[in-house]
Amino acid sequence: MGSHIVSNENIEREQNSFTFVRMSLAVLVIFSHCYRLGGFDQEPLLTFSHNQSSFGSLAVDCFFIISGLFVVESFIASHSVWRYLWKRVLRIFPAYWVCLMTTAFVFGLIVYYFERGNFCYFQTVENNPLRYVGANWFLIIRQRGIANLFATNPYSLDFNGSLWILKYQALCYLSLVLIGFKSMPKYRRQVFLGLFLFFWWANIFEANIKDIASAIAPEVQALGVPNVFVYFLAGSVFFLYVENIPLKRNLFICLVVAAVLGLRMGLHNVVGPVALPYILLYLGKKLPLGKISKWGDYSYGIYIYAFPIQQTLVFFGINRYGILGYFTLSVLITLPLAIMSWRLIEKPCLGLKALELKSLLSILPTRRKKENGKLKPVLSVESTHGGKTENKHYY
Repeated sequence: MGSHIVSNENIEREQNSFTFVRMSLAVLVIFSHCYRLGGFDQEPLLTFSHNQSSFGSLAVDCFFIISGLFVVESFIASHSVWRYLWKRVLRIFPAYWVCLMTTAFVFGLIVYYFERGNFCYFQTVENNPLRYVGANWFLIIRQRGIANLFATNPYSLDFNGSLWILKYQALCYLSLVLIGFKSMPKYRRQVFLGLFLFFWWANIFEANIKDIASAIAPEVQALGVPNVFVYFLAGSVFFLYVENIPLKRNLFICLVVAAVLGLRMGLHNVVGPVALPYILLYLGKKLPLGKISKWGDYSYGIYIYAFPIQQTLVFFGINRYGILGYFTLSVLITLPLAIMSWRLIEKPCLGLKALELKSLLSILPTRRKKENGKLKPVLSVESTHGGKTENKHYY
């Protein structure tokens, strides 16, 4: 197979298999969580990698790489910082808020009734369900449990342990604004490469840096570089340099071997940030599964709904049927919720990406204006589908 250079101008618009890759990663998170939530033996990758990484943490790292690939493109293409932030808000918050309320008002209520035999759920004082929604509304998870439910589960009291990572996703989005590379297109590749190299090596030598810092200032305990930020930067760098990256099968195979050896030999933090972005880029462009994207991207819904479903299944004793049965049922129940999340929440909200503030403000006046004898629309939204631009007017 010959090499192929990908253009960063149309990586998102070209037919690719990144939707399939994202959904596969979300299912991999479910598989990983089955071990700890179901009370099974240690997850295989943790054993293989000497506790460096689980399948779940590996999948999350890959999510952040793909996010870096596409979010940087979104930032560059946005007309302003506010437009970029508006797109990111639409991508994370609406589905997240609905998930919080579904968890508190549906899953929690069902589990409470079967555990306590009454409907005094909303009257609970400790870890109240209403407080659960309010405390976690802005991505910072301040309340993990609801009404002390799941106390007898192997992973007790935590209703949705997957949500903690979303604040780091939001911080990665904000980091592009803080870096401000939109105003320096000439040097953006060099700046991002420099930042990636710095945080990559800081992450590798964090223990050494901690010791040095502690010797200078005892109150300093650690640099605390999140792995996901390193992988987000890695994806961003690969996007910015993607025109110079040939997609070769031999190189792909070599990097897969290197990634596996890195996991086995205690070098995952060294090899992963370089090997994984290329592996994902290759799979996203070479797998012949691009048509799956026409159905929708259910990966976010799978990720945010799977954990409470898995906890609920354990509560009802489904894990006693073994890891395979527990995993299969977890996926089968999560997928319909993820599909509904995409079709009813995520996709409609993403359709508002082109919404203009002046269009929203025009709704406020009570008097309706007319143009040439016709009623003037109070809201106009421009959307693009299949290369065609449509203007929708709301009266």
